[in-house]
Amino acid sequence: MSTIKRDMSLIREILIYLEEDDNPTTWRIISIDGREPKEVSYHLKLLTEARMIEGRNAGVDQYLSWYARSLTNDGHDLLDSMRNETVFNKVKKDLGETFSSISLGVIKEICIDATKQWAKSKIGIQP
Repeated sequence: MSTIKRDMSLIREILIYLEEDDNPTTWRIISIDGREPKEVSYHLKLLTEARMIEGRNAGVDQYLSWYARSLTNDGHDLLDSMRNETVFNKVKKDLGETFSSISLGVIKEICIDATKQWAKSKIGIQP
């Protein structure tokens, strides 16, 4: 049996997918290109438990049956902290292997700080 580990890049992809959805009231299975359904569903479960999305288990099994319909306010805040791809990839690169083992809350704080530094450098303010 293979294990599934938390993948912050997939979490970001799911949050973006849900934000871009034009019907946030409909429950659906989320499909992400290049990702296994079991892996996506597991991350929907994690995001639901963290109250980042509105998700639910369809009850068939604990991994393949998770549905989602929208981001929560906390989910929007998390996505806003990691939205900038340049900043997100820098944080991911700088943290290396520890990136996926750090809590969502800490990743959010680090991404917020990195985004502030990035934005300040764009307008000529020294960080």
